[in-house]
Amino acid sequence: MLQDGAERMPGAADPPARQASDSPNGHSKDGQSGERLDAPAGAAYMAPRAGDFRLIEEPPEFFLAANPSTKQLEAFRAFTESAKVARSEFLRGMKASDNSTEAATDSPPCTHSKPAFVGRTLNRSSRGREVHSAAKIPQAAQHRHPEGACAASDAEAAASTPHDAYPEVPELAGSTRLLRYLQGFDYDATAANNAYRRHMKWREEMSLNSDKRRTVVESMLLPMRPEASPKHAEVTRFFSTNPVLRRDEGRGPSLDTCAAAAAAASAPGGGDSLLQALSEKALDAVILDQQGNIISIERPGLLDVNGLFSAVSEEEFLGWHSDILEFRCMLLDVLSRKFNRMVRVTAVVDLQGLSTRILNRRALNLLRRTISSASENYPESIGTMYFINTPRTFATLWSAIRGWLRERTINKIKLLSGDAESVLVKNIGGYALPPSLGGSCTSSLADVPPLETDLGPGSTVLNVAARRCNQAMELIPQKSIVQWAWVAEDFDVGFSAIWRAQSGNESILEEHRKYPPRKRVSGVVRAEQEGTLILSFDNSWGLISSRRVRYKIEIMRASGDAVPGHICSEEANVV
Repeated sequence: MLQDGAERMPGAADPPARQASDSPNGHSKDGQSGERLDAPAGAAYMAPRAGDFRLIEEPPEFFLAANPSTKQLEAFRAFTESAKVARSEFLRGMKASDNSTEAATDSPPCTHSKPAFVGRTLNRSSRGREVHSAAKIPQAAQHRHPEGACAASDAEAAASTPHDAYPEVPELAGSTRLLRYLQGFDYDATAANNAYRRHMKWREEMSLNSDKRRTVVESMLLPMRPEASPKHAEVTRFFSTNPVLRRDEGRGPSLDTCAAAAAAASAPGGGDSLLQALSEKALDAVILDQQGNIISIERPGLLDVNGLFSAVSEEEFLGWHSDILEFRCMLLDVLSRKFNRMVRVTAVVDLQGLSTRILNRRALNLLRRTISSASENYPESIGTMYFINTPRTFATLWSAIRGWLRERTINKIKLLSGDAESVLVKNIGGYALPPSLGGSCTSSLADVPPLETDLGPGSTVLNVAARRCNQAMELIPQKSIVQWAWVAEDFDVGFSAIWRAQSGNESILEEHRKYPPRKRVSGVVRAEQEGTLILSFDNSWGLISSRRVRYKIEIMRASGDAVPGHICSEEANVV
């Protein structure tokens, strides 16, 4: 597995200077205040202002334990300070725009407007697992506002009504998230800051700054249910993906419990707050590979572009994708704090079924936007990415993908050929993988959801050209049961099934008829004697467009209690 620099070292014990961890009341165990409000020397322009986004966390302990160079430490300090300025400027701009609206409506000057609910990050809170309600936020935390800020407390922000903005993302200023940016740009503080500023703008475009975070935190992260993202069911009908493999034993916390925990986590701020809000049950459901990373699976080779955009718009798809990225990065940061090391994603990308047919201009543009969004806005999220079942057409796609990625990310991609399953089991662990990838994990949440056009492993793609009729033929041994299934992925297709005995006699198993796209068709036959099953796919009426058909034929030894739909003997008698 690919690991970058400092992350190769295991989580080390706290350095002596850091063994006095913070207590829940916001003070360190030695009695000193846990918050550091002193600005760096010569940084008068950094003086706190109303609505400022504050960055006061120290570098992650696992980063310091890896003995970073002086240059890396200086880069981290420079980037965190510049990120603070960037975020504060962005939030003040939002607040100024909103205040002009407030003035027009004669709103009280000290009420919390939408952008005023900024994430006020405080010093690291306790490592304990207890969850505080909004009413139990430590008193010391309630009064930590920049000079001149509105006097309303963070508890009030957490208890805001749905019409108010949801508290801003506190972990966005956490040291773990910022370290990902810095490492993703090879400790170039200027490049990292430019990317961070672009991310602020992207968050605004994707509406991730306020109310949308309520869905990500309360409905997706805390219950550990990425499926709760709006449009998830519609998208995954045509784009098979699972952002995090999980165990399905038991049930996660209720949505009411998650809402209360999210309010308590959002108000104090700081990256540790989400770790405290997440239940052990939810975290334990996450399956980690042998390197301690989360696992995701995608099957873009089965992407049905026409079906996808018949169910959702492009904007809705990109909104769903931003939800998934945000959920996943929050989870990575929480796990990194829990285990005191940088946790990333081990991604398995199954390209079975990929063809030039689905790589049209619209599909390529969508692929470019999703890859760019992940690479630019969530750097250092990927540990290793395995591409399996790569077809010959992948060379064309790869030439385009390389141009959308930085070299650091390209170096994490592994193209597997031959016995890919054994490589995955060796590097990831059979316990963590579903049977479809050679593993032994049978959890329903440890595999990709089945597509309407997905027939499972062993299916074959057949392209039926315009004005043509193609046949799939399979030699069937005697005393066998044969099951077939097929589905047209894009347009309607004519179909018939024929049994041809050794003598050459043919019997019709299924009469010719036309079937609509994305409708699964199946049948079964029992062969007493050897013969040939012929599946005929008809596109003779198609003047221009070809048809893409996915079919599967399974042969099993017959047993006495089998009750097939058809019985085929040497004389081709069909029942």
